[in-house]
Amino acid sequence: EVPAWFDAGGSVYFDWAAHWNSKKLPYPKMPQKESNMGSAGSEPYADYLTDDLSERAVRYIEAAVADRKTGKDKRPFFLYFNHFAVHTPLQAPAETVAHFEGKPQKGTLGHENATYAAMVKRLDDSVGRIIRALEKSGVLNDTLVVLTSDNGGVEYSKPAATDNYPFKGGKACLHEGGVRVPLVYWQPGRFEGGLWCDTPANCIDQLPTLADLMENEIPDEVDGISLVPLLEAPAKKTPPRTFYWHYPFNVVVKHPDNGLPLTPHSAIRAGNYKLLWDWHGKLLLYDIGSDPFEENNLAEAMPEKRDQLMKQLHAWLKSNVAPRYFPARNPNYDAEKDNRPYPFVDLSGDL
Repeated sequence: EVPAWFDAGGSVYFDWAAHWNSKKLPYPKMPQKESNMGSAGSEPYADYLTDDLSERAVRYIEAAVADRKTGKDKRPFFLYFNHFAVHTPLQAPAETVAHFEGKPQKGTLGHENATYAAMVKRLDDSVGRIIRALEKSGVLNDTLVVLTSDNGGVEYSKPAATDNYPFKGGKACLHEGGVRVPLVYWQPGRFEGGLWCDTPANCIDQLPTLADLMENEIPDEVDGISLVPLLEAPAKKTPPRTFYWHYPFNVVVKHPDNGLPLTPHSAIRAGNYKLLWDWHGKLLLYDIGSDPFEENNLAEAMPEKRDQLMKQLHAWLKSNVAPRYFPARNPNYDAEKDNRPYPFVDLSGDL
């Protein structure tokens, strides 16, 4: 089977195959003769993209298990499956949208977008299909299933797609609503189910965790750590870790505190303390352990902690981020026309 692929963050969900196979340049002044963004792969194609990709994933599982049973390929199989759902554009089958439009609890916690809910349902159905395929193939108990997301939900679409309440912010924000996402590891009989782990982890931990589970050597040059000890004992106390984020863009996303377009941000979390640096000139310090909803800014009450974390953040940025990825000052900036509730202050120091 010819695989399907599309090199973009989002995709249309209907008539998607023609879009993926198109060689038309998206911008006429591009230097190449034709576009090579993707391929819809082998036919047949399901009408709805989420359903089609799920079918392909199931066929891959069935073929991999068949190869193992016949001895053609006895190696463990690996499926790295990235759905486009629930990325924009918000599109879903009419019958699924209608199901949610008639729900009596519509609007709970601000979730009022029936199309988005329908997209989530089709994604949830996809997970169920994959689990059933593993079970039918007889390999469910031998397979680790990992489910996660790349960022918090979008709050700026019209109508709003979702709401990350009670966490602050969403996609593109470095507040908890933007960086705190689900991470589920599930394997029947290996890890006890229904347990919650409060220890922070990061996507960089996936490779060392999978290597550890497969009893392979964890490469020295990776930044992450194996989460196996936490999978085996979720309540286990572990040494504090430090995480960094850098988002150097001005975007249309509204700032969760003032409703204005989001300015470039960088952040550090060391243990429970998290410092957010708004490059417009403001520092926010939170104790995420006691204040996960980031309501109490400690920057003025704890100046030593604030300055210590800012120094660490500067050092990390200087060592790991190329200068071209730092925000540049606008030479036409006029402070009198600035409508932000705090003045511009250059805190970049020697970066």
